[in-house]
Parts: sequence; C-alpha cells; structure tokens
Amino acid sequence: MNENKGDIYLRIILFCLYGPLLAGLFGQLVNLKFVSPTFMASLDNIYYIIVFCSLCIGFCLLLAKYSIVKESFKNKIIAHLTLILSILYSA
Repeated sequence: MNENKGDIYLRIILFCLYGPLLAGLFGQLVNLKFVSPTFMASLDNIYYIIVFCSLCIGFCLLLAKYSIVKESFKNKIIAHLTLILSILYSA
C-alpha cells in the first residue's frame, strides 16, 4: 500500500514539474499559433500562470513527500539523483 502511494506522488510530481518543460519544448514543434496570433498572444499570460502554479505545486509536493517518494525507488542512487535534479530544476 505504501509503495503504491509513493508511485502516485512520484507521477504527480513528475507531471507537475516536467510537463510544462515538455510542453514548452514540443510546443515549438507543433506551433499552436495557427488559429490567430493575436488570440494566442492573449492566452500566453494564462499559460504562464498555469505553468507557474504547476511548478509551485510540484515543488511543494516534492518537499512535503520527499521521504515517501524516495522509498518508491529500488536504487538509492537513482532516487537521490532524480530528487535532487527535480529540486534544482524547480528552484
């Protein structure tokens, strides 16, 4: 039961932290400004607020559930490396 809880927290944290990063990287490839450049420019502020809130939620959840997420990894080196890189990226 505890392992399943750690996996759920890990997935939520990774989605909140690295989802906006991947959306930013792949958003340039898709080029979503095909509807109207002025309309999409007005949505940029909303997009940045969503990204900022997602990063804040992921960072706070990572700090709050650090030990639970750390226990979900089998290899301790990978666990520490992943969590430290996530903290540095979100900070």
